[in-house]
Amino acid sequence: MPYLGKAERDSSGQTEQGFFTHSATITGDTTIPNGYNALSAGPITIATNATITIGTNSNWVILGQ
Repeated sequence: MPYLGKAERDSSGQTEQGFFTHSATITGDTTIPNGYNALSAGPITIATNATITIGTNSNWVILGQ
């Protein structure tokens, strides 16, 4: 599974600085399972050899695309 991003967290589990970061390029095959949703901040580039599969009753929302 490709890198899906990270949120910097302090010792209490809260995010530091209020940021969640992720790569702007999807380089490997990724599946959003049935019944799950995904959220990305755009723009997003999908590599030529990468496939995104969105399951049944699932959504992928790209903000800022």
